[in-house]
Amino acid sequence: MSCNITQGITNGCNTNIGGVQNVWLGNSVNGPWYLYEMDKGTASLVEQYDVNQAGSILGFTQTLTMQLNKMAADKQEQIALIAEANSMVVVVQDNNGQGFLFGDERGAYLASGTSTSGTAYTDTNQSELVIQAHSKQPMSVQLPGTIVGTEFLHVTTNSVVSLGICVLYPYPPGVGNGY
Repeated sequence: MSCNITQGITNGCNTNIGGVQNVWLGNSVNGPWYLYEMDKGTASLVEQYDVNQAGSILGFTQTLTMQLNKMAADKQEQIALIAEANSMVVVVQDNNGQGFLFGDERGAYLASGTSTSGTAYTDTNQSELVIQAHSKQPMSVQLPGTIVGTEFLHVTTNSVVSLGICVLYPYPPGVGNGY
């Protein structure tokens, strides 16, 4: 196996924007997937390169931080289920329309979270979740149409939706042909 650099990276155009548009959480890559629509400026995705030069080890830690505005009983119930899950799969769609998949190798989990009412009248009333996964490989880039045969469910309406990073087929929830 070669450990040599194989190419450079060119300077792109000024078309890049930050932030997260949508998050999907699933119990497996075959779904069903549950959509969490993110308000502007309420989520971020970070992938950390974990290098141990002395041990010749390279790993990756993916961290999704998402804020769910307005504490409510139904949200708190779902957060409790997320906290119990220890093998989630996560797809994050950024504001550039790019999708990123992680948790498929070793499972993602809720690393920490908080819920706060805020103090002042104009403070944010929210829950913040930090979901992490550790893997040998970096998170995979999911181009539009690459997660095929998997249903994505809208969290608030529990209905199947057609979204930018998936191609839907008429399978019932939880049944699909993989990707």
